[in-house]
Amino acid sequence: MDLFKKSKPAFKDSSLTVYQTVCEVLDDHNWNYTKDEENLGIDLSMRGDDMNLELRIYVDDKMDALVFLSFMPYRVAPKQRTLVAFAMNMINVRLLQGNFDISMKNGNVSFRCSSFFTGSIVSKQMVDHMLNVALSTSDDYNDKLFLIAKDKMTLDELDEYIENK
Repeated sequence: MDLFKKSKPAFKDSSLTVYQTVCEVLDDHNWNYTKDEENLGIDLSMRGDDMNLELRIYVDDKMDALVFLSFMPYRVAPKQRTLVAFAMNMINVRLLQGNFDISMKNGNVSFRCSSFFTGSIVSKQMVDHMLNVALSTSDDYNDKLFLIAKDKMTLDELDEYIENK
């Protein structure tokens, strides 16, 4: 399907170009992924060091943003959500790009990395960098946050891990 000729929904040319660039980068890696062209989205799954990595990439046409969301394959129990949120803060303040989020309502955990592209050219190198950040950061910390949620790692142990990265 030629997205530039699509009548509904009508996306900005810049958003379509970014979406196609993301697809080209994934194709360059020979990775299998699922396109959601109606929402300028892409779903990608792979095995990390400790857990599966589920990645949703999408172009926000209204905000001119490229967003990478990595969903952790677990939910945090209600009694542990505040502790895990605190642990995420310990991680987030040391990250240069992206952040971990938790839904206090349902315990879903994700890592989000995004960039605005208004008036910019999004290169393959930029997409590849964001892809690497989303996957590697998720893979580095998904098991640590899970261990915190299960009371199998302390905040002091997490702090030591972060300091030694």
